[in-house]
Amino acid sequence: MSDYNSQAIVLRSQVYREGDKLITAFCAQYGKQTLILKSGLKVKSKMAGHLDVGSIVDLEWATGNYFNVITGASAINNLKNIRTDLTKIIYLNSVVASLDKLIIEKEPNQKIYELTFEFINLLNEVENSFEIEMIYQSWWWQVLVELGFLPNLVNCYRCGQSLNSEAEIVFDFEVGSLGHQRCLPTKINCKLYKKEEIKLLKLLLEKSMDFWKSKKIKPELIQKGREMLQNFVAFRDLDFNQKMFARKVDVELD
Repeated sequence: MSDYNSQAIVLRSQVYREGDKLITAFCAQYGKQTLILKSGLKVKSKMAGHLDVGSIVDLEWATGNYFNVITGASAINNLKNIRTDLTKIIYLNSVVASLDKLIIEKEPNQKIYELTFEFINLLNEVENSFEIEMIYQSWWWQVLVELGFLPNLVNCYRCGQSLNSEAEIVFDFEVGSLGHQRCLPTKINCKLYKKEEIKLLKLLLEKSMDFWKSKKIKPELIQKGREMLQNFVAFRDLDFNQKMFARKVDVELD
C-alpha cells in the first residue's frame, strides 16, 4: 500500500545494506526524497530498471521506519537518445548531480522541477552539440535565478549609469554585477567582456531553453557563456564542486 505518489526525477542511486538500494529522487510535489528500494540489487527487481539516474518516473512510496519505502515505479520516458550518446550522458549526469547539491531535502520547488523536466526532454530530442551546451547553460541560469541569484546586468553597480554605450563591460563575479571599466579596479574576480558576450548572457536569462533549439551561435561565444556561468557560480554561497559542471566537448564546439 502506498502513502504517497508523485512524478519524480532520479538524482542518485546507491547500495544500501544487502540487496537494497537508496534512491534519491526530486519529486514534483514533495521535493527531494531519499527512499529505500527493497531488493533493488537483485536481477529480478521489477522496479530497479525504471530508477536509473536521470530517469523521469511515476513514483509511489509508503512510510517506513527510517527511510520511506518505494512501492511502485514506472518510467515516463525511456530517454533512449540520451542513454546511447556519451555526450548527452555527461550533461544529464552533471544536471542531476548539481541539482542534488543545490536543492534541500523535502523542500518542494515546482519551478525547478519543471525546468529540469524540460531540460531532460530537450536533451533527449536535440542532436547538435551547440544546442546541448546552450540548453545546459540556460538551465543553469534559470535555476540560479529561481534560487535567488540574479546578476545585475542593467547599470554599472558603482556609478549607476547605463552600460549601453560601452564596447567592453566588466563583470564583477564576486558582486554579481556589471560595471564600467573605468569604475572598477583590476581584481581577480573581475573579467572584461565584449558587448555581444553580455548580450548572450542577457538572452540566457530572458529566454526559455526551447529558444536555443536550432540557434546558430559562434563557438567562441558559447565558450564565453560557459566561462561567465562557471565564474558566477564560483563566487556564490553554494555547496557545489566546480568539477560537477559538464565537461565541454571542445572538439565539437571548435
